[in-house]
Amino acid sequence: MDVETVVVGAGHAGLAASWALSEQGLEHVVLEQGRVGQTWRADRWRTFRLNTARWMSRLPGQAPADAERDGFDTAEEFADALAAYARARRLPVCSGVGAVAVRRSGGGYVVQAADESLATRNVIVATGFQKLPRRPSSAAALSPRLLQLDTATYRSADELPDGGVLVAGGGQSGAQIAEDLARGGRRVVLATSRVGRVPRRYRGRDALAWWTESGFYDRRRDEVDDMALQMRQPLLSGNDDGHTLSLQLLHGLGVVLAGRVEAASGEEVRFDSSAERNAAFGDQVSAALCRDIDAHIERRGIDAPPPGHDPADEPVPRFGRDAPRSLRLDRESIGTVIWCCGMRPRLDALAALGVGADVEHVEGVTAEPGLYLIGAPWLATRKSGIIWGAPEDAARIAAHIARRSAGRPTERRDGARVT
Repeated sequence: MDVETVVVGAGHAGLAASWALSEQGLEHVVLEQGRVGQTWRADRWRTFRLNTARWMSRLPGQAPADAERDGFDTAEEFADALAAYARARRLPVCSGVGAVAVRRSGGGYVVQAADESLATRNVIVATGFQKLPRRPSSAAALSPRLLQLDTATYRSADELPDGGVLVAGGGQSGAQIAEDLARGGRRVVLATSRVGRVPRRYRGRDALAWWTESGFYDRRRDEVDDMALQMRQPLLSGNDDGHTLSLQLLHGLGVVLAGRVEAASGEEVRFDSSAERNAAFGDQVSAALCRDIDAHIERRGIDAPPPGHDPADEPVPRFGRDAPRSLRLDRESIGTVIWCCGMRPRLDALAALGVGADVEHVEGVTAEPGLYLIGAPWLATRKSGIIWGAPEDAARIAAHIARRSAGRPTERRDGARVT
């Protein structure tokens, strides 16, 4: 055996895994196809900022300076912070190794990277569970005249052809890109989605700060219903020191709001009738989340100010009822379509194992002995899919590997034995 554990990927989840393994005194190496934080460097638009403040976006032992803790990193700043963390902690990261492939060998694995192969007993996959943009099949049927991009390839309004832009998908990325385009002077049509929203600040604090304190982020996946598990991250923005992001705000910027894309062919795009329902759903989620914070404040007896006035968080009666049901893109002078239809995992490193995006696991421990996942939404708790949750998941996985390395019995939370 060349090394006890191989971590594949050096983003925040991979470095959290490396930190946790180091804390356990476990031999390991981290393999990164490009640079540390490569996805943050390469797959974000120019004005992108994290939705979590710096105090929520740092790994253990890397607290930001007091004057900077409430700010929001750009993608490049965050990637640089990850690289600095790896250097300061002397984490065993090998970057620029190219594509990585994992295959079984005896009772363990062989990890192939470039011209080198490593025999190992354990593999932690941290290659990204929100990594590869999805596009509907109808994208291929659109006119070749159109420039088609996605959340990983859009950079800025200035780099697009003249004309308006259709943003297809109203989740966090779609809404943020629509705002970026509108503020860049572009005419924008946004095909909305059933996505909640939350005020950036509520009763004197960042809403996410209330969530870290109230236990909202610590809810386990077996403590919530299927609807909660399937719900996408609410609309929110870290730009301009953080602000509420809502369909109301986008409407005020001149963005035309439509329903979901129902069909697309040539120059024509048809939308369903969900725009009004999507706007109402955002309002309902915002109100429910605020009620949860109110209940926490009352339970704890916290002296918090009353809710303030935020125009971007105010429901608008009959909002979305005038949404278009179809568009001729050429007649509307729309030259670009940006698909923001969600992301899928990048697990090509596991192709030889026959493992796909639906790999079965319990809190990151798969049925394959010695194979672990980290960074997936709801891996164990609500915070698992964000930076804030990675260290806790990493510590649990490292402890599992330590027991396995010591020859002690290991099992998953569901009671299944893992040898």
